[in-house]
Amino acid sequence: MRFSRQISLAFRFALRELRGGLSGFGIFLACIALGTGAIGGVNSVAQAITDGVSGEGRTLLGGDIRFELNQREAKADERAWLESLGRVAVSANMRSMVRLPDGSDQTLAEVKAVDDAYPLAGALVTDPPMAHDALFGVEDGVYGAAVPPLLLDRLGVK
Repeated sequence: MRFSRQISLAFRFALRELRGGLSGFGIFLACIALGTGAIGGVNSVAQAITDGVSGEGRTLLGGDIRFELNQREAKADERAWLESLGRVAVSANMRSMVRLPDGSDQTLAEVKAVDDAYPLAGALVTDPPMAHDALFGVEDGVYGAAVPPLLLDRLGVK
């Protein structure tokens, strides 16, 4: 639709609303203003999210790119090719049921196992602060884990 035709259509709508009286025209203008404001707000939020991801994408991702294989590890030649491109960190993800030792409560949780190179970009921040080796090291034959407070609250564990 050409611009002149769009303007003509807008004026016709405005004149129709004016025929109904000024109160109807006021509602029409309020709707136009509200719609324009909503579009501007959505665009502003979208731009802020885009800028945030662009500026912090490397840290959020933990590296420059993410390469994913489902249900298998990289073969030796695939791993060698990836390592020829730069530093590589390996992680494995899965969903699992987490339950209390007595079996009284359980919930679904996402489990992520990481290697010593994780994260390639940024830093792993925990509360309270702990070193990578202290957090994920082996103690009494059991590996350490970082657990979000929400999961502990859900299971009633401290």
